[in-house]
Amino acid sequence: MDMRNSNSDRNYRIAAQVGVGSTFVALAAILVMVVVDPTYRSVLHVYINAALDFCRQQNFYMPEASSGFVYLPSFAVAFVPLTIFGSLTADLVWRVLSILGAWYAVWRIARRLATTAAAFELMGLSLLFALPGAAASVRNGQSTTLLLAVTYLAFDAVYDRRFASAAIWATLAVVAKPPGIVVWLLIGGAWPKSIPWLMAFLLVAMLAPFAFADASYVTMLYEQFVAMMQVASSRPGDYPEWADFMAIFRTIELPLDLWTAYIIRGVAAVLAIASLHALKWKSDYLNGVVVPATLACSYMLLFNPRAEVNTYLLMALPYSLLAAYMLRETRQKYSGWAVAFACMALGTGAFGHPVMDIFDPWSKPLLLIFSMVICYFALIRKKAFEGEPVHLAV
Repeated sequence: MDMRNSNSDRNYRIAAQVGVGSTFVALAAILVMVVVDPTYRSVLHVYINAALDFCRQQNFYMPEASSGFVYLPSFAVAFVPLTIFGSLTADLVWRVLSILGAWYAVWRIARRLATTAAAFELMGLSLLFALPGAAASVRNGQSTTLLLAVTYLAFDAVYDRRFASAAIWATLAVVAKPPGIVVWLLIGGAWPKSIPWLMAFLLVAMLAPFAFADASYVTMLYEQFVAMMQVASSRPGDYPEWADFMAIFRTIELPLDLWTAYIIRGVAAVLAIASLHALKWKSDYLNGVVVPATLACSYMLLFNPRAEVNTYLLMALPYSLLAAYMLRETRQKYSGWAVAFACMALGTGAFGHPVMDIFDPWSKPLLLIFSMVICYFALIRKKAFEGEPVHLAV
């Protein structure tokens, strides 16, 4: 038994080293590709142009197209300093900062789940499992990487009852991407003491653009932003590549009408809040932070009518971390491998359009639902029936 455990630990250690090494190689390759061709498969030009248009006080929204820059005006303001040294520098610095933020958040989570040695293995394994499904998102350069980092950090802060810090991170989630409002609402709904802080910091974020531009111009931007959100929400799933839960119904040729979709989203929102109310009383870090953060990421993917395939970084890394935890720290080996393979299956797009045409976008929400069910039975329901809390290092 000891020999098997020793071999298993050694295998996990080697796999973790491969995961960290492969991640560094992949990130270096992505940065080289950015230098060679900054515009290929990248959205950074949208961010850069919006920041420059803000400086020129020009409109950068296209409500009629429901595409382009789909973020709050404060995101454009925050991006302005990155454009000072040119577009390429802005592109590289943005990616490095986003990746470092996600790296720090994942390491903090892993470190609080286990000892330092085990934390490295948890992080390395999660990176190994996540890399196939996350690389394309990092290459794309969207703010999803930042959204993932601040989601983790928001729930980490609220677990420690640092409500001001949690509100800052939750507000940054809204600025990073409009679906980040899910993080903001979940924390406010489950921890009422955080509401004054949430309101204060969101107000600061909303008013920030007025400090740098004419009030009438900023007001026009907010009108354009609201118009774009209305167009996006009134035509959920109208684009065949959106990867929300409706992609499954479109694939089986059972489209949902607008009101049915609204009802499903409403029921899911109630269930999410109820789940957080139950989880917030858990004293262990896994059920108090990692599971709620993963739940928030899952909601943002399944019920955002504009969920993209690349946004599934929000599944790849959180569920890879849960898979690594089940393999490394519990006896739920089969569940851990099932979730790990689901995360790696997100990378089917790497095989080219012939494979993407078969599996995208319907496979993404299906894999997410599969992982949610596995994790529920392996990590939450099992513990509830056993009556045994998960004791973790904090």
